[in-house]
Amino acid sequence: LEEEENGKDGPLETLEELVLGLASEVCDDFLFYCGDIHASFVVRTLLQVLGGTLLESERTRHRGSQSPDAQRAPARECKPTDFEVPETFLNCLQDLSSCFLKDIAVFITDKISSFCLQVALQVLHRKLPQFCAHVCSAVISYLSSRNPSADGSPLLLFLRDQTSSRLLEQVLLVLEPLRLQSLFEDHFQGQLQALAAHPIANFPLQRLLDAVTTPELLSAVFEELSPALEAVLAQGHPGVVIALVGACRRVGAHQAQVLQLLLE
Repeated sequence: LEEEENGKDGPLETLEELVLGLASEVCDDFLFYCGDIHASFVVRTLLQVLGGTLLESERTRHRGSQSPDAQRAPARECKPTDFEVPETFLNCLQDLSSCFLKDIAVFITDKISSFCLQVALQVLHRKLPQFCAHVCSAVISYLSSRNPSADGSPLLLFLRDQTSSRLLEQVLLVLEPLRLQSLFEDHFQGQLQALAAHPIANFPLQRLLDAVTTPELLSAVFEELSPALEAVLAQGHPGVVIALVGACRRVGAHQAQVLQLLLE
């Protein structure tokens, strides 16, 4: 009976061992699995399992909601579900996530691969925040080192690209306040009105507004963006205005001013 329970090839592996074994296999050919339209779903699910976090955004995507509007849904509306995992899973999560750093350019520019990094950032932010900050710094450093655009920071080019802008949206949402302030000053300041008018770049701008938590950053953003609210609405980008109003309410500043601007 004991031999039957153990099986012909020795003792049966535990679920923990099976998951860790799968992670090892994925790590050995990481670029392939992340870049394959079908295997990438496995990678994204694996990242969530290792982190003990089920992301609502991924549940929606698995249910087949692939419209642009659904994919651009603000992460603030998604409520992850956490569950307990062994310590070995979190160690494995960090090891697996380190693979992103080896080929960072691919995960920024390839649409399918980028989804995997976006999921990793969300999970790491909840479970391994220090390593999440490390990955974010690597992404920002890479983008900042590319050829500069005609009107300033190299990052502006990627904010206007459909694939890399989605990744940057997620980076903005998981950055710590001080790092977000620094990113704004280095790359966004002076460009907000142009970003608000752009058909793609207005989305990462919305995520920047969603991420604002300090009066200092809100004041800088409000001063630059508020004179253009009417133009932003005329361009068909109400999400920017909604995000700005939400930031004012969340931080508790400029509420009367933004209301007055909307009533004019």
